[in-house]
Amino acid sequence: MQIHRFAMGVALLGLALLTAACHRDAPPRSTAPGGGGALARQSAPAATAGLAGPPRQARPSASLAVELPIATPHCHPGLTGYAAPSTPHRIAAARPVQPFYQWQSNNGYCGEVSLLQAGLNNGLWASQFNLRLLCGYQSQGDDGIAAGTPLLQSGPNGYCAAHRSAKGGAKAAHAAQLLLDVGDPALGEGSVLTCAANAGLAAQPYQAPAQLKGKAALKHFVSWIKQQLLAGHAVTIGVLSQAGTQTEYDHIVSVHSVGTSLSPTDPRYDDGDVLYLEDHGSYTFSGGKPASNPAIPPGAVGPGRLPHGLSTDPEGCVPYVFGVRMADLGQTRKSFDALQTGQPYAIALAGGEGEDRLANHGVAVTGPLDQDGVTLPVIVRIAGSALRGQALPRDPVAGFHYEAPYIGDDDDGEACTNDPPAAWMDLQLRAEVVGLTPGKRYVLYRYVFDRVRAPAGKPAVGAHVALAVPRAGFNAAKAQATAATAFTATGPSHVETVAARSDQVVVFRAVPADAP
Repeated sequence: MQIHRFAMGVALLGLALLTAACHRDAPPRSTAPGGGGALARQSAPAATAGLAGPPRQARPSASLAVELPIATPHCHPGLTGYAAPSTPHRIAAARPVQPFYQWQSNNGYCGEVSLLQAGLNNGLWASQFNLRLLCGYQSQGDDGIAAGTPLLQSGPNGYCAAHRSAKGGAKAAHAAQLLLDVGDPALGEGSVLTCAANAGLAAQPYQAPAQLKGKAALKHFVSWIKQQLLAGHAVTIGVLSQAGTQTEYDHIVSVHSVGTSLSPTDPRYDDGDVLYLEDHGSYTFSGGKPASNPAIPPGAVGPGRLPHGLSTDPEGCVPYVFGVRMADLGQTRKSFDALQTGQPYAIALAGGEGEDRLANHGVAVTGPLDQDGVTLPVIVRIAGSALRGQALPRDPVAGFHYEAPYIGDDDDGEACTNDPPAAWMDLQLRAEVVGLTPGKRYVLYRYVFDRVRAPAGKPAVGAHVALAVPRAGFNAAKAQATAATAFTATGPSHVETVAARSDQVVVFRAVPADAP
């Protein structure tokens, strides 16, 4: 992911924005598959459906699109000059995407935030810093503490390659972001699968038939996105951004939902559908005009003064969710650069041969790693946060889902560093277990890790940095948990709020009391 200050190429508005985008130096050597306007309050049932054949019976979801963010009059996606049409139905994952404001230093953390969002909906809290460390490929810093990641993916022209930590030149440059490529793990091209597994999450990459190209490839990719949403999964994809530089994707985003005029259980592509993307706050505005990305989201205003060195813009705002009509979605780098409509994002039209072939990239997080198939969904939200003893303000859309201060020494994120943020936040984590049967006994386990590291004598690479969380036999392995709460369900959900620091990794797993 790379930072760009750029002109959008929108003649109507002449917007100049600060945005972050996730990059690779080149397309992957192997593409072989591995393992607009205001958003209306709409509900749509979810279903499991394949890419071919009739869709299966729709299954209702209690927490579907009713929680979709609503654009406010002063802050809406149409500020870019592009507005998506409304549709009668909305398809979303079983647990809606919670907007989260990303860090922009070290080539940006859009991939990490996308996995963070999927993790929040599957019982995981981990800072952007720790999620990058969980990808493996770490160096060892002072006193053997895991300090960063080597230069496997350093962005275009080696953006962070020449930068080293200001504190300790022996540390490797911190520039290996989470990318979506699935290929040679030694080159870091399988990073998203490694990151997900190490974080205790099950993931499925998008697999594109090699013969598809152009509009046919786009249709297949969009149908896969809809299929995964209908199955209830969290979907992450790579997109082109205006004035980006890459041919396959510039930025990694979470798929928020799909607006459709078809049946809300139909996974087929339709030109009139709208793809809604949560972009982690890459586009910010102040008084309706483009703004930069300070540590606290613009528009998040709290009572009293903020912690020393931090500020927020009371006139600012962050839309977070942008819709793009499917008929406008497929673009080449050249055609997207030439657009004058203000369309913020596009999907690359796949095709070509050999090393010149362009591919679409995506991954679906299907749930926690659970070989027994017994875990209940646990939704984690930050209910409140404080820095150096002072409460942080709530963002109108993202709530407390941001990390202040920024990593690095610049509030706009223009830094390359191995050092962690100058301070960590105190958090109140709200864990909600859903899908319970009243009267049945359950156990909610909590696993807390103060840092990400490999076992003694092992290099901090690959699966060596995987979290020590059971993947089966949760009750039998209860001794591994930091804490456990046994309870009898009195309704369809159970809530527990716990205190944590933002540098800790906290994992929740809920299982029936009679499970293995």
